[in-house]
Amino acid sequence: MWNNLEYYGLRWGLWSMILGWACAYVDEWSPCNVQEARVSTERPVALSGRWVSRRCELRAGPHYLLRAYEFGFNTSFFLHQFYYADNCVTPLHSLTIRGQLNEMKKSWLLPGAIDMDYTLTQVTVMPYSAEHAERLQAAVLHVCPLARFSAQPWTAYEAYEVLHFDAHPTPPPTSHPDGAGVTRIDVEFDCLEALNFTLDELQLVRLQRRRWVTVGGASVSRKELLTGESVRGVAGVGVDPAGMDGQRPVSYLPDFLVKVEDEHEFADCPVCAAVDSTISPSSPPILNASTHPPPYPLSDLSGKFTSLAECESRPSGSFIRRTLTLQPATQEWQGEYQHFTEPDCQQRSFTILGYGTFNLQEPYPLLPIAQKIDFLVINATVTPHLDFVLQQLSASNQTECGIGPWLLNRPKDITPTQGCKLLGLTIPNADFNIVRVERDVRNNTLLFLGQDYQDPPVEVSVSRPTSFQPPLIQCQRDRDPASPSSAATSRTPAVRKVTATTPAPTSRQRTATRRQRLNGANRRIRSAAAVVSVAIVIVCQLSRMVM
Repeated sequence: MWNNLEYYGLRWGLWSMILGWACAYVDEWSPCNVQEARVSTERPVALSGRWVSRRCELRAGPHYLLRAYEFGFNTSFFLHQFYYADNCVTPLHSLTIRGQLNEMKKSWLLPGAIDMDYTLTQVTVMPYSAEHAERLQAAVLHVCPLARFSAQPWTAYEAYEVLHFDAHPTPPPTSHPDGAGVTRIDVEFDCLEALNFTLDELQLVRLQRRRWVTVGGASVSRKELLTGESVRGVAGVGVDPAGMDGQRPVSYLPDFLVKVEDEHEFADCPVCAAVDSTISPSSPPILNASTHPPPYPLSDLSGKFTSLAECESRPSGSFIRRTLTLQPATQEWQGEYQHFTEPDCQQRSFTILGYGTFNLQEPYPLLPIAQKIDFLVINATVTPHLDFVLQQLSASNQTECGIGPWLLNRPKDITPTQGCKLLGLTIPNADFNIVRVERDVRNNTLLFLGQDYQDPPVEVSVSRPTSFQPPLIQCQRDRDPASPSSAATSRTPAVRKVTATTPAPTSRQRTATRRQRLNGANRRIRSAAAVVSVAIVIVCQLSRMVM
């Protein structure tokens, strides 16, 4: 029979455990300890509302930006794009974009996506420093005639119109048969070429709802907006858009936007809160500087990393899921790349399994938040999962993609043929890449690798990416066998204690002793559970009060 302390301790322990678990449902979510449900496409597509960036986005160039998009019920949109000189700490300029959506239809190229057309009605630019204002004014005056703008120098924190289009023009007054006065061509102008700006990301969108179930059984969801990755680059990138007209996006940007529905969206997204609180271009959101800059120790790259997004898109129209295992002690890596036929990543088409070595080098001067890393591909296997893939591989030359017959769901080594020409794989192969390590708000380790299918910068001898793929999250960390603690443990011999010989206890004595030890252990466990559980609740409540 338990005494009163044990009884009430157990009651408090049970209730505080339940409250602690309920608190953990909201406050301690991690992608590594949840059961992911399928990400479903939202139908019908309802874009109305406010959508914000969830992290500092990086585009090829490199260019850093944050986005805050707002869509109205009447197909109008009001968008803000903030550009920065660094990791969203030092603002350069912002673009305020107004327009309307014209046509929405299902994409014939990407299942679940929507093809859209839009019309821009007004775009203004606001510089945030005198130097950048001078640079922007010179670029705009190079494209547009001086008569469009004041001859006065541009100043910081002033908005300047660089595009104006009257979607509903007013005809000339009937009292002036000759049409005297302001005509449509007088009020419409487009100087966006100076900024090399494109909003082609709106030509391809996907609205989805992500649902997941926590370890305790709680169901959580959020809406996400994926926008197209333009083949013409982004504002400021040195790509001539003239030769890219008519080419629509065929993949999504690595970063999606999050729907702002209630304050719960900000629990795990401080960047969302910072962007959503921006009510005017004159007060750009400024994020905290990175607390984990390069160079990174090899221990940060240890373990197994998997795709944070359960399905990633590629410009070729393919969808993949990645798993990367890094062993810093031997500088070896293994990567599994599962390719799928649809954007929900449910039907595998083939899998590539690669092996090799890696070498972590110095920080990347062109991208201060990244560090150079070189991967050497030594061998690889390919596994077909669909009949048509099997037929394609079987029809290939026996000297170009593995030796011997191909079998469904059976891996084949393509190293003897120095890769697979059909899949564009070459072995051995050196990949000059970049890496970035981040910690999210729950202290999960995120690993970013370079987006290698972007056009490389021309000013470097060895081409490396200037933007990142979607992040990988570390869900398993390898224990370093070379650490002093583990080495000491492995070298410590087992010690056998020698005692004097005593008479063996009877069976009744052994049973009584076991029962006594068991009761004592139960009392200690219950008391400890009560104390720990109450502490969990107190800490949880205090954290909520602080937040």
